[in-house]
Amino acid sequence: MKKESFYALLAPGEGRITHRQLGETIPLSGQDMGDLCDLTVANWLEQRPRAPERYQRIREAEFRQMLPLLLPGARVAIAQAYEFV
Repeated sequence: MKKESFYALLAPGEGRITHRQLGETIPLSGQDMGDLCDLTVANWLEQRPRAPERYQRIREAEFRQMLPLLLPGARVAIAQAYEFV
């Protein structure tokens, strides 16, 4: 998927991602969206320690928007990493 089409889903009224190679749009269920959010957070938290310091807080706004969609463990982990209050 194109990352920007995924992050656009965090805004109200969206519901489709764009296939990164074909350009086709693909509908997502609420469960699919939650799963993609969990995977995105898990991938970033695994990569984050190796990222240069200037990138340590990228996508902060998007991760904050994902909080209600995340499984409890992912919610706690990203909130701790970004010091969400």
